Amino acid sequence: MSTTKERILDATERLFARQGVDATSLRAITAEAGVNTAAIHYHFGSKQELLGAVLLRRIAPLNQERLKRLEQLEVAAGDGPVPPRALLEAFLAPVVAMRADFAEYVPLLGSLMAWLRIESEPGTEGFPSHHFEDVKRRFASAACRGREDLGLDEAVERLDYAVGAMGHVMVTEGFATSAGAAVTTALSERLDRLVAFLTPGFAARGARNGGEGRS
Repeated sequence: MSTTKERILDATERLFARQGVDATSLRAITAEAGVNTAAIHYHFGSKQELLGAVLLRRIAPLNQERLKRLEQLEVAAGDGPVPPRALLEAFLAPVVAMRADFAEYVPLLGSLMAWLRIESEPGTEGFPSHHFEDVKRRFASAACRGREDLGLDEAVERLDYAVGAMGHVMVTEGFATSAGAAVTTALSERLDRLVAFLTPGFAARGARNGGEGRS
């Protein structure tokens, strides 16, 4: 049996994905979840904190899988650099795995992400990107290992380009729909081609000179 907190998160996710954050009131969430407004304030405090909790619940497993793969690459590399292609695969492949393993909520998350890109709800600036920042900087730091030409900020920028390209693939392959194995297979095939395309750019010489820092 789900807890009150889980019912609130489930209801919020459904409503935000269906009609966006702007159009969803706390009253609508309480009605959907079968709770009172006090329960939302007790567990989450505000609509913005509730949005953060909805995103974190779904994004945290993705981040954990990315970090797990990164740690394995770093151990294998020892004191040497992590191969750029392997780094890109470790960063992007968990998105496809998530689509396969958690198909029941991925369409909701995809819809919510789309709403967040077009809405202007006060207090939602930076959602959901800030949930990825620490992980992205960990990968960027790994990309800089053994490279005097590549600074951290430029490595982060290159990962942003990869995220944008992966986002295009997800949209064109119906990531935010309820389709099953066929979508996952198509995504995997597109991912292989995407990583092959992105690797030369990710591995290219950076713009950093001797006077720049790694911040």
